Parts: sequence; C-alpha cells; structure tokens
Amino acid sequence: MSKSLFIAEKPSVAQQFADALKIRGRRSDGYIESEDTIVTWCVGHLVTMSYPEAYDMKYKRWSLNTLPFLPKEFKYEVIPNVGKQFSIVKGLLTRPDVDTIYVCTDSGREGEYIYRLVAQMAGVKDKQQKRVWIDSQTEEEILRGIHEAKDESEYDNLSASAYLRAKEDYLMGINFSRVLTLRYGPSMSQYLGTKFTVLSVGRVMTCVLGMVVRREREIRNFVKTPFYRVLGSFQAIAKDGTPVLLDAEWKAVEGSKYFKTPYLYKENGFKEDQIKIANLNSFILQDKKVSFYFDANASKTLDVVYEDHKPYIALTNAKIPSYYMKDPIIPAAQPAVKEGKKLIAFTFDDGPASENTKAIMDEFEKYGGRATFFMLGQNADLNPDLVKEVYKRGHEVGNHSWDHSQGIAVTNTLTKKQVSEEVYKPNDVIFKATGFEPRYFRPPYGAIGNTLDSVCGLDMVGWDIDSLDWQNHNPEMMTSIIKKGASVGYEVVLMHDIHKETVEGVKKVLKELDAQGFQFVTIDTLMKQDRKYLTAYNNERMHNIVITSNVGK
Repeated sequence: MSKSLFIAEKPSVAQQFADALKIRGRRSDGYIESEDTIVTWCVGHLVTMSYPEAYDMKYKRWSLNTLPFLPKEFKYEVIPNVGKQFSIVKGLLTRPDVDTIYVCTDSGREGEYIYRLVAQMAGVKDKQQKRVWIDSQTEEEILRGIHEAKDESEYDNLSASAYLRAKEDYLMGINFSRVLTLRYGPSMSQYLGTKFTVLSVGRVMTCVLGMVVRREREIRNFVKTPFYRVLGSFQAIAKDGTPVLLDAEWKAVEGSKYFKTPYLYKENGFKEDQIKIANLNSFILQDKKVSFYFDANASKTLDVVYEDHKPYIALTNAKIPSYYMKDPIIPAAQPAVKEGKKLIAFTFDDGPASENTKAIMDEFEKYGGRATFFMLGQNADLNPDLVKEVYKRGHEVGNHSWDHSQGIAVTNTLTKKQVSEEVYKPNDVIFKATGFEPRYFRPPYGAIGNTLDSVCGLDMVGWDIDSLDWQNHNPEMMTSIIKKGASVGYEVVLMHDIHKETVEGVKKVLKELDAQGFQFVTIDTLMKQDRKYLTAYNNERMHNIVITSNVGK
C-alpha cells in the first residue's frame, strides 16, 4: 500500500499536522506512522554548505595566496549533531512505499531551502512532491494547505533565490572574513591584548554593526536638553453613550499656535523656562477636570478642563501607571526564582470564572507559585472584583480578546478597526479594575493573521504544552500530557479555568511537578530569564512564549 509522507520543519509543527490529519498511529524515533500516512520533521537545518577545506586541505590554513575562494560547484554536508534525524528523514523520503511527499516546512524562502537541501542530499527521485503553503498552524489552515497543495516545481524560483542567497552569504563571509583578519587581525590583537583576533564579516551582521556604530556615535555626541511631558486620563462618550477612558498627552498639535515653532514647546515636550507645570508627580481625575499635583500634600495644583483644551490634546497608547491612582492596588510580590529549579509557566484562558479561578490560585500559592490568567474582556467586565483579586494576589493578568471571536485571525472576517477593538477593549476593562494594563495577549485559538499582526501592540503569547483540558475534561489525562511535555523546563502550559475538572487537574499536576523540582512562574517572570532558553515564533518550537514583541517600542 502506497503512503503519503509529510515533512515539517520542526517537531512541534509536525505534531500539529498529525493532529489535524487525525493520525493515531505508532510514534517511532523521529516520525509518526499510520496505515497510509507518515509525518516526520527536520530540526531546523539538517544540511549545510561545506567549509573550504572540504574542497582542498590547502584552504584550511588562512592565507592571502588562496583568496579569493570561488568554487565552480558548491559542496554540502549533513550537520553532525543532527545526523541521526537526517538518516531517519532520508530513509523515509526514499522508502519504496512512499509515493507522495508533502513539503510542510515554513512557508518562505528559508523553509523551502531547508527541504531542498534535505531532498538533494537524500537523493529523492521519482516521487510526487507537493508544497503545502499556509499562514498559520491552525487545523483549518493546515487542512486547507494540504487540499490546495501545488506541485513542488512551482516553487523552483523561490528555491533558486534561497540557494543564491546562501551562496552569497557563504562567499562574502569566507572571503572578506579571511582577508580582513589577515590584514587587520594582528593590529587588533595587539590593541586588545589577545593572541588571535578574527574579524567576522557577513551580509547582515556587518550592516547591523554599522547601524550600532552610527547609533553609538549619536549617543556620544548627544547634548542634553530638558523637556517636560504632561499626561492625563479623560472620560469621553462613545457613540452608544457609554463612557470611555482615554489617556492623553498635552502636545503642540496641528491647530495650536505653537505647532512647529521653537516657542514654549519643542518636539519632545515643553521647555522648562517657559512653562510652570514641570515636575508633576501625581494626578487625580474628577469628572472632566484633571488636577495635577506638584507635591505630596497637594498644596499646589494645576486644574485643566478637558473640553477647553480638547483641540490641543493628542491621544497616546500609554496608560498612566497605577501609582497615580487615588487608591492604588499593590499586588503581592513575585517569588524569587530559585537556584536549580526548572521553571514552568501555567496559563489559563477564557476566564475569569469565579470559584474555579480562586481555587486554582489557592493551589499555586500552596507551592509558592504564580500563574498567568488570559482573560476574556466580556468575562472580566462581569467580574471586576475577581480581576482585582487575581492581580492583588500576585498572579499575572493577560488579555485573551473580548469574546474569543474566530474573525480575529481564524477566518479573518473582521476589519482592522474591529480587530483593534477586540484586542484593546479588554485592556481598558482590566485597567479600570486594577490600574494595571496587560502587556501580554493570547490570540484566540493561537492563530495570528496579517490584520492582527498589524494592529496588535502587545506581546502575543502562545504555548508549548496543550493540556487538552478543553477536550478531555479528565484530570489524569491532563496531568499525563503536561508531565510528558515538561521535560527540560522553560515550558508554557495551556489550560482553561472555566472547566471545573481543570481545578482537579491542577491539584494533581502541581503536586507531581513540585516533587520533580519545578517552580511555577508567570509569563513575565519566565521572559526575564536567559533568552537562550526561550524560543520565539518560527524558531525551534512554534508556539513558545513571545510571538511578537512590541511593548516598549
């Protein structure tokens, strides 16, 4: 019986293809196989271009006499530390019973290059090869991509582009790195007090280095000039008559007599010697009047009526910090990261859900841990006191959209304005309850479309381990899945606090992971650790941690 082979770029994506295809076959070392289907994976690049000494040993010694190095035909070799997986993939690609190969590496030039090198080294012949081109790893998108897969030959131009880019990088790096090292390396070593110095040159790294140098020169030549910003929070009335909290900054915008003039105001803010509302450290909003306080005793104030200055107010996307509130909420301190502990971040979607959410927090606090709750705006709006309690107890509050609409990215049926409302409306609700604005956003279904990517200014967070609590409602099964996935630490777990069975699952899995040396932390705490352990979107693990990072820009 003939079989179809699906080859993905990394194990996590391969598993998603297997789930979408409903493959329940045996899992072997490096692949999953059912009666008519095989799913396998690369681990990033399996094949690379050979070093010059592979052409001739004379090139191993760096010398001006052997430059430039310009081979007529390029050699390739299997990367040693992934040789085992290459052998597995090669065997599957050339198996007699495999007649169709579905190329499921990342949809782009680099993904195409990864597969072409593997196929080239494996000697793939007389096989039907189809390209699966998808924009996300949702089940719907995967099945669509398979159904609409085109012949691999239609992507030959993309492949040629990838090979050309790689050869360009290779030749530039080898030739320029060697010639500059030979010419300037000794003097650099003398200056640095080192035995050897290698001057690396690359198509990208050299340009980036130039940008860094230019920026450093700007910093060194910078002349300090004081300026002052005036920020405030205001209530406006939406079209439906509901009040909306707006954050604003006083600026000399178009319509102001000071717009684009050197008087009173400059590009960054107000000049110290011509405006007397500098050094403001707190404020309070009362109706439509903002009172800015000059000192802790509020003996000196500046009162501004919003309506009087409305034409000269420019809205900003930054919230006023919670310590500016009248009665600020001080959350419980985050436990310190313990030496030798494996970190794991539990996240809970779709809540808050009254007793479930409280019970889950109680369990984490038994172990001195914290969790992250990605809340739906509509549920947060119904339960402001619960939102406040989650924040006050030191757990992290995240944003999971307003009502989990598929139109945000799964079906891409919402406009930019509608997507923006889905993203930012929950932040306003949470801010009103806590004085804190979430920085992390979990897209519904973990799906990211072009519209969402263009409007979302929050850090989008995925997961490594899906407990499937939404599907199985079985505490033992949740525990088994999480324990199996939590092997090295620095994982992100997906659960849902709207299911009562999830509470029992949390009790079981926390007890067992605690015994294995895990510490339970928030997403924010995890992100503050050494980034070498974390993997962004389109790297080793598709869903891990930050997908886009826009906060603070």
